[in-house]
Amino acid sequence: MPGGAKRPDDHRVPKRAPKKSPSSQPKKPPRVAAAPASSQPIAQERSAPPSRQAQSTSAPHRSHQPDRMTAPQENATEFLSLKAAAPTGFGELREALGKGTIASDWGSAPLGSVVHSLGQLTEESTGAMVTICEPWEHVGHNAQHEEVRASVNVAYLANAMGLSARVLPLWSIRCGYPTLPTNELVNCLVKTPVVFEGGAPDVYDESTFHVDTCSRNFLWDLMKRMILSRHVSHMQIYICLSHQMAASTLVELIKDAVEELARCDSSAAKAIGDEIERIGALIQVTKQGKVVAAGYRAQTFATARNEYVEAALFELHPFVVSSSIDTEASEHAAALHKCCAAHAEYARGARGVIQSMMEQRAATGDAVRIAMFHGVEVNEEAMLFTHWALDSIASARETLPSGSWLRNLPVGVEIIGSTKLCEDVNRDGRLVASGEVSTDVACMRFDYCDDADGTLRHSYSCQFHPELTASLRDARHEVPLGFSELQAADGQRMLAHILAEDT
Repeated sequence: MPGGAKRPDDHRVPKRAPKKSPSSQPKKPPRVAAAPASSQPIAQERSAPPSRQAQSTSAPHRSHQPDRMTAPQENATEFLSLKAAAPTGFGELREALGKGTIASDWGSAPLGSVVHSLGQLTEESTGAMVTICEPWEHVGHNAQHEEVRASVNVAYLANAMGLSARVLPLWSIRCGYPTLPTNELVNCLVKTPVVFEGGAPDVYDESTFHVDTCSRNFLWDLMKRMILSRHVSHMQIYICLSHQMAASTLVELIKDAVEELARCDSSAAKAIGDEIERIGALIQVTKQGKVVAAGYRAQTFATARNEYVEAALFELHPFVVSSSIDTEASEHAAALHKCCAAHAEYARGARGVIQSMMEQRAATGDAVRIAMFHGVEVNEEAMLFTHWALDSIASARETLPSGSWLRNLPVGVEIIGSTKLCEDVNRDGRLVASGEVSTDVACMRFDYCDDADGTLRHSYSCQFHPELTASLRDARHEVPLGFSELQAADGQRMLAHILAEDT
């Protein structure tokens, strides 16, 4: 890594399942037309706000169900229109940043509030706010050997949109019952849009996480509850380590679902669970021709060490199944091809804000550019399998009890984009040309379909850091972009587009 920096995200140095008839299928996400110009907000096709009566009574509840755009939606849409002026106090905030870790951090600069208890969360929950959850103290060390606290940049962007921000440093709180019970925490988090930030641990290695505060088991519990609460929550965004944790959590939920389906009265549901277990056991994750995970219960199935550390600006392009995917005539290859086919079919009928941004930029002969800063990645094979499994479970919805948590699972997970090199680089003596795919699963969209009226909701996860710039420095160490520069920057616009999609 340039400048002798430490590795980011290193610890301390650190035949498809049978389908129901079309009338019983969950609705697939519609195509969303891209906006005519990149300076305009990307329009989203939306159904009417859903009735919550069909949802599980054990799920958390939002304090209100608006029949219009939420405050984050309105503010983000105005920000994207390029007509907005900087909100009151924004200039003063920018002036307070870039002065170092003492003067320009949470608690000193007017970024927002630092939450240390459930009581604070309960008192301050409001839809006009963005909550940022930190699983670790920082997201990595940059070329200047600085610890990068990316949450500062998210708060700065929120302030640019006229939204208040708060940070929940899970790494400094004793998490879990009785100090921070996950069920009560989720009841608070669903009331605002939530950004889950990055960090140093390796998802596949429990020992790299904090033990006394934010452990891997705590994060799995928290993210399971959040993923299953999207029908009552605001937008959920998972970045870097949290992108990896969300992918791992989805695999854990698939394991839970197999057990739940086995207990169902429906023979069709039982058969789907059996098929998921069979296919999951056959999926292999390979890197550079070597199998690094055999079966969906392997520790490194969801995530594994990246072939190369990425710490630079990369181009984002639409996902295409890797050419290295096993093509041999084997039962392992057949299982993976089944998952690939399901994902390809699903992707043909789905669009979201990130796809629309990529399409707009490609139409001008350019590409979206974002900051990558990681040493671990989500495995392509794992997410192709996860989508197929979720799609199979969705096909059995009609046979599930009305209150089953399985009904709150995403109906699909689409791998949206992959990163490509912006320039030629030398990797271990091998010249890698610009345009070569670097990270296959750079971002994903989790799709949900409301049982009552088919309303669609989405959450997003990304390996890259849309809140950071090419310097990979946080707003404590460098003066951040000005208001008009924020409006024009790819990563920041992407976050604003996602917030504008909030329901």
